[in-house]
Amino acid sequence: MEQIFPLIRLQKAKSHSTLALIYSKQQPQQDEKCNEHRLKALEISEQLISNGEKIEGIGDVFEHIGELYMNQSNPQRARKYYKKALGYTKKDMVDDHPEIRRIQKIIDGLPTSRTTD
Repeated sequence: MEQIFPLIRLQKAKSHSTLALIYSKQQPQQDEKCNEHRLKALEISEQLISNGEKIEGIGDVFEHIGELYMNQSNPQRARKYYKKALGYTKKDMVDDHPEIRRIQKIIDGLPTSRTTD
């Protein structure tokens, strides 16, 4: 039963990150709802991680947040979350998995900044 709760919380985080993406595409009238769901997704995800949970698929949440920042024309913030997504996805899949290559390709296509992430 204990193993079910982290999976439910992961699904909640994924749902919030998906809703944030949807609201981000309806800008500017939905910015408040977008940010509300983004923050909730991050809060749940960070709690799962800080509890030491090994949650397969948590990289999806960070990938959605990266895409959200790309929709908001903020490639530096997007890079931060795509890198997190890549790190967690690598833990879930074999090194040459297409999903890993896809996320890496997104990161490689982002403009670089002079500041560190």
